[in-house]
Amino acid sequence: MLKFYDKLSQDFTKLFESEYNYDTIIEVGEQPDTQLFKVHSAILYQRSSYFQQKLANTIKGNNIFNIKLPNISVKTFNIVIKSIDRLQTLLIEDNASWLRLNFSHIYQISFQNENFKALQQFCNEIIVKHPNLVFDSDDFTTLQENALISLLKHDELQLDESVIWDKVILWGKAQNPNLPSNYDQWNEENFKSLKITLKNSLPHIRYFQIPADEVLDKIRPYKKILEENLWDDIMAKFASPDRPVTSTILLPRKKLTSQLPPRK
Repeated sequence: MLKFYDKLSQDFTKLFESEYNYDTIIEVGEQPDTQLFKVHSAILYQRSSYFQQKLANTIKGNNIFNIKLPNISVKTFNIVIKSIDRLQTLLIEDNASWLRLNFSHIYQISFQNENFKALQQFCNEIIVKHPNLVFDSDDFTTLQENALISLLKHDELQLDESVIWDKVILWGKAQNPNLPSNYDQWNEENFKSLKITLKNSLPHIRYFQIPADEVLDKIRPYKKILEENLWDDIMAKFASPDRPVTSTILLPRKKLTSQLPPRK
């Protein structure tokens, strides 16, 4: 376990120092010896009262905070920024409020770089128990496909399967903004576009664990995005539960009981 958290801390160091999804540029030093540091304000704000004040007094331009620190050398600032970056403690000790506020953002970034395996694992272990942290977040539809699939594969994802279906459809539609808002107005090309978008996600939904009424209400309108034999097998199972089918029947997800730490 200690090795895992050591790796997690290393991943967060990479995350803080990476330029993925940065929203803050810090210009350090004076010409000609200047350097730009591209960092994440959420982490900077949490770990430094000095930068809390700097960020609070800085207005974003093009969604980026621009901060100038001419009176500090690049070498010194490198030391400062690394000392700020003690991020293992940030998540695994008493920072539940910070986690709630920034979790979705951190999760997204973790899947933008395959070097963040420990961070991905850490986030997934939380999300499967508390899926609302991502599935109900404002930026859910911007989730990378590999991050979404990683969650769908989990046997312990604590969401009803019909809700998972709804979220996958929502995500797929968001990747195809030109689709008509009313699916009754969709043509064959519209369904084809959604099917292509979701081709890697749909196999991980546990269709045979969804109640019949929800299959009819939620899945039937989109049955054209399913393989024909899958829809036929779903209908056959409802008509005759003991009847063998050719489609793979995934096991039900495991139900857990857990709570997030309280807000501080």
